[in-house]
Amino acid sequence: MLCYCVRSSLKFLAVALLALLSAADLHADVIPASTPYNLYSQVECTVAPIGGGYSQQQDWYLPRTLVSLPYAGADVVNFEGEEAENDFNFNSRDLNIGLIDQRIGTTNSNAASSGYINFVATDSTTTFLISGSYSYTLGFSSALEVYLYDESTSTTVFGNVQYSLSGTQGTLTLGGLTSPGDTLTGARFGTLIQGDEYEFNWNAGTSAGPTNDTGTNAAGDFDISFLDNGNVPEPGTAVLAAAAFATFSVLGRRGTRPSIGSVAHL
Repeated sequence: MLCYCVRSSLKFLAVALLALLSAADLHADVIPASTPYNLYSQVECTVAPIGGGYSQQQDWYLPRTLVSLPYAGADVVNFEGEEAENDFNFNSRDLNIGLIDQRIGTTNSNAASSGYINFVATDSTTTFLISGSYSYTLGFSSALEVYLYDESTSTTVFGNVQYSLSGTQGTLTLGGLTSPGDTLTGARFGTLIQGDEYEFNWNAGTSAGPTNDTGTNAAGDFDISFLDNGNVPEPGTAVLAAAAFATFSVLGRRGTRPSIGSVAHL
């Protein structure tokens, strides 16, 4: 009986907190841009034979038009033991991109995922928050480039370019500066201009470089949250969100957004 009462109380608290969050923050309004192709995806695997000679490469160039939201999809290429993948989950409150890049260890072999999505802000008080990272097990080099670009004003709202030449396991986190020559422009949070067209683009990959290695498994997850309170998310809001989702975890509930596979699962 006590367990039932506790679970009922937790469920009521979770519902109340989520309702409060929904009323306060989650009424953002973005729509796909009206350009002929507002989503472009490229997944690429390159295999260079151990004995040298030519490289074998397979690319997928997949432009498409998103008419309405929500949209979910994936582009995957498997080639000679390698894999590259773009996963998309886009609605008026959130844009999530998941990447999986798996390559073999022969000289100059690589796996990479890239693309862009164009959208328009239709609300005067829509703020955004960009987060994400790209993790890899090892490799001669790994790279991450992510931009949010205002097409209407030709302005880079956020830009981050990072490279790793460590040859060891690591993670490139958006907003960071990992190596000399990395660049960071703008901020991960701000306000969208009503009526402006924006492009969110990404490019990430891992390469064996001029010497053989044992291959690399890499995975990334990039996210833009759209909020309609005219402000960057306040710490109190973050605490409420954490409490609500923690409560649902206690109740055995699972989130509705699909999770992107980690490096470990490859």
